[in-house]
Amino acid sequence: MDGALGQEEFLLLLLSDSNLPTGGFVSSSGLESHIQHGLLQSPPKDGLVDFIRASLDSYAKLQVPFMAEVHRLVESLREASLTSGEKGKGTELERDDAVLGRVVELDNELSAMMLNHVARRASTAQGVALLTLYQRSFDIESEVGVGKLVARLRAGIRAGECSGYQTVGFAVLAAGLGVTLASSTNLFLFLHARSLLSSAVRLNAVGPYVSHRLLLHDVGPMVEEAVLFYEGTKNKGGRWDEEGDEDGPATTWPLGEILGTRHELLHSKIFNS
Repeated sequence: MDGALGQEEFLLLLLSDSNLPTGGFVSSSGLESHIQHGLLQSPPKDGLVDFIRASLDSYAKLQVPFMAEVHRLVESLREASLTSGEKGKGTELERDDAVLGRVVELDNELSAMMLNHVARRASTAQGVALLTLYQRSFDIESEVGVGKLVARLRAGIRAGECSGYQTVGFAVLAAGLGVTLASSTNLFLFLHARSLLSSAVRLNAVGPYVSHRLLLHDVGPMVEEAVLFYEGTKNKGGRWDEEGDEDGPATTWPLGEILGTRHELLHSKIFNS
């Protein structure tokens, strides 16, 4: 019928639902530590915008290249599993092993680049929750394709072969459902920004009306700018193997890493990170 949502639009609404059981509300991404260390500038609204800008920039430049590469791998696996027939089971097994091996490798590379152990702990909890959400709620054919990959990936996490970070879990979930990389990137960054604003409301830094005004007028353009920056780099799909490549993943906000690490030293806190 006219005006009906397309499949991807519906999926984006579904994945942006704050009721999804992914554990996002337990993390402030360093905002609580930032505030308790007295670094939120006055007025709080302006200081919060500055924090989100720095956090989103660092988050995009470190996490998006990994998310894009995992998305590309899972998307190719999904397409292959949808078109393959009964022939070539050996080839399919080799393909599945190669995809899983590369996803595990990327997860371990991301672990090496995440300096903040508090953020790593929060990210693994949310990543496992995203994989569990896919397996229990969205997967129909668990014995083939992406469903089989998720089952093997979760087994690898339990065995200590990888950590299962949020970035990896989100990419697997989005690509497994058929959401395009462009839409996944926008949603990935939007959810991070929205989570920061939600944390600010719970920390009483701003009220809910100010939070939504900031999300529309200030944070929205930041997300768009971060997406355009990523699309303008040559490393679409996460290929950053060249030595001295400046477009590869990087942490751009050392202060945020330090403050995030100090979160567990706070005398009183309401978030886990």
